[in-house]
Amino acid sequence: MKESGVKIILWIFSSILIIVGICFVYGLFSKFFPYNGFFFAQGINFLLAGWFGYSLERLNFYREWDYFKPHKFEGNGKIYRYLGINLFRRFLILIGWEKLTKILSPNVKYNLENLIKRETGSRIGELAHLICVFVMLPVTIIYTDSLFDAKWLITITIVFHIYPVFLQRYNRPRYLRVINKMNENKKIVRYIDL
Repeated sequence: MKESGVKIILWIFSSILIIVGICFVYGLFSKFFPYNGFFFAQGINFLLAGWFGYSLERLNFYREWDYFKPHKFEGNGKIYRYLGINLFRRFLILIGWEKLTKILSPNVKYNLENLIKRETGSRIGELAHLICVFVMLPVTIIYTDSLFDAKWLITITIVFHIYPVFLQRYNRPRYLRVINKMNENKKIVRYIDL
């Protein structure tokens, strides 16, 4: 088996252990953090996003998937505007997430390399959030008895994961357009220099 195949198997096994471990630890403190409560929902979603974001950054098997390319049905982000992505972006500005992102991420203005890193990071972020959505589905079914009990898990999964996926899908075509334009300009500059 190739080294990358072994890495993927180890990653899957580690991810399952992390998910079970988080649920087990919360189970020990279920008197204080019940499965149908806000703190469990917020905690598990945050921890899983951290794990998948961290671990996926070290794997390369998914980065060239066609899934990440903009699709026609997305209408260059139009579908996400209908789903309220601009309201979500305002929410991120309100809570200070945009400022934190700018501090942690390199400046992309006029810097092709940094813009490519940002676009690659959007793939990592999107996949991490998407995996969290699929992990939270069985967690919600297993640990809650009704739709009412699941209200926090569902709400926080939508806010923590589904809208961030929409945001990455909304931003990626813009990144790619600018990257392509900068690459074209770079070719022109190289031609002039020769």
